[in-house]
Amino acid sequence: MRTIKFRGSTVQDSNWVYGCLVYSEAYAPFAKHVDYAEIITDNGTKHEVWVDTIGQFTGVKDVNDQDIYEGDIVLPVKFKDKPNDVEYMSNGFYRTTYHKGKQYFNPLGSCQIKVIGNAYD
Repeated sequence: MRTIKFRGSTVQDSNWVYGCLVYSEAYAPFAKHVDYAEIITDNGTKHEVWVDTIGQFTGVKDVNDQDIYEGDIVLPVKFKDKPNDVEYMSNGFYRTTYHKGKQYFNPLGSCQIKVIGNAYD
């Protein structure tokens, strides 16, 4: 069974929290005036998080056994000079990179990778 969890940067202090993503009428995801949603952590604590920092757990871990989330920046172990962004596309999570004006993508998990940061830090 796959684990479904999210992370987001808190509105209050920009700390990262991990857990269940909650949307309600007050946190409508497509309303342009709403900037935040809620994540409920494992201990039941609710945290308001910035919508544009929310990323879903991909179900894949890096070479250091660290969870990989949408929005992470990863480095393939074999090709250390090309950082990749982790993105969700229509049918799954991919590593994407640009080279000479073209976008390249590979399925996440197709090679060993290491998380080196995320797009929001």
